[in-house]
Amino acid sequence: MLFPTIETIATTHVVTMTSKASILEALECMLEHDIRDIIIEKDDNNDIGILSDADIIRLKTEGVDFSCPIRDIRYRHVPQAPRQENILEAMHRFSDEDDYICVMGDHERLFGIVSYTDIVTNIDPRVLIEQQRVGDLITRNVIQWVKADDLLANILDRLHNVSDALVVGEDEKAVGVITTKDAMKVIRDRQDIRRPVSVYMSTPLKSVPSDITIREAIDFIGHWRFKRIFVHDSEENLLGMISQRELVTLAYAKWSDILTSQVTEMEELIGLLKEKTHYLERQATTDNLTGLANRAHFETVLNEEIQRFKRYGREPFSLIILDLDRFKQLNDSQGHIAGDKALRMLADMLKENSRDVDLVARWGGDEFVILLPNTPCDGAKLQAGRFCEAFNEACRPEFPLLSVSAGTGEYARNESLSAFFIRADKDLYKAKNRNKSGE
Repeated sequence: MLFPTIETIATTHVVTMTSKASILEALECMLEHDIRDIIIEKDDNNDIGILSDADIIRLKTEGVDFSCPIRDIRYRHVPQAPRQENILEAMHRFSDEDDYICVMGDHERLFGIVSYTDIVTNIDPRVLIEQQRVGDLITRNVIQWVKADDLLANILDRLHNVSDALVVGEDEKAVGVITTKDAMKVIRDRQDIRRPVSVYMSTPLKSVPSDITIREAIDFIGHWRFKRIFVHDSEENLLGMISQRELVTLAYAKWSDILTSQVTEMEELIGLLKEKTHYLERQATTDNLTGLANRAHFETVLNEEIQRFKRYGREPFSLIILDLDRFKQLNDSQGHIAGDKALRMLADMLKENSRDVDLVARWGGDEFVILLPNTPCDGAKLQAGRFCEAFNEACRPEFPLLSVSAGTGEYARNESLSAFFIRADKDLYKAKNRNKSGE
């Protein structure tokens, strides 16, 4: 048989908890068993679900009481498949957010779970993964850096929204890494999150050379139980980061070229793999809540624009940073569902009022950025004013508490990316102060 059934590759020793357990109990259980996700058992009101390390970080940043039961919070449900189903059929059940499928046995009881990793290691495209080099795959992942003296409290939002691992270092020389797992231990032990990252980071940073194969990379991830690997060149300079899921998806995409001769079943598999590859590309560049570009993609495009300007120095370009005023008050008074709706409203307004050549992105939290090619600062200020006016008018009926402030900056030759942002950010806070004084 070309495809095995999922019961033959499922992990049957699954750590589960009831939805009556507290968030803190789930966190302690995850750390005790050295796992990043825990299965939440089915109850009268909810199907089988999953609580991840990213959920723990999100709940901490939202100020949720960790003594409350899991059933009172938002967590994802996990797709289910009967144990006799083959891998090709089960692949259709993976949705945008899913890393696992629950394998169901007799009487609707949980038999085990199947992950992307289970699939790649059991279908075994050995020729490919023992020849393809990891360095060939590092094309788009921007490493997220923080400084050793940055406060942990100030980077928790980035761990949740941008990347589950932030490299700690100076001048792109890594001294360690801070991950969601490190942050979970701090939260569990009730340690002070206002201490520097250097207190809690893992050191040294473990990375792999760019010339190792996909097989060696998968073995490395399995040995260290990592969610991602960092890749360095021959001089030990970091080149980028690639996740476990990306390794699996890329292995499948390559493998599909080998299997095209298996016409009947293979045509269906190739179509599925293409969908997964396209989704991975979208996911790597898109903010899930708003559908805008995400921070990592924006930084990549902005760096390219800076390099073009340094090389040719022709038309100026500018940056707009927008921030919602009194957004925390809205979340506190009306809840996060209302807050999410306001963020989507602002995102839709920005897309509708931007040019095709502009890049609009969610920077993080309630902050948005727009890159305006071929635009001097005066033009950026006019456009920022239009954005603020349009949003304030649109949101007034439903969210009279909210308004939006904007800061602008035009790129100056030989200016660093951080210096460029600092100038625009200072202009933003001047605008916020003006809005406060006018209240």
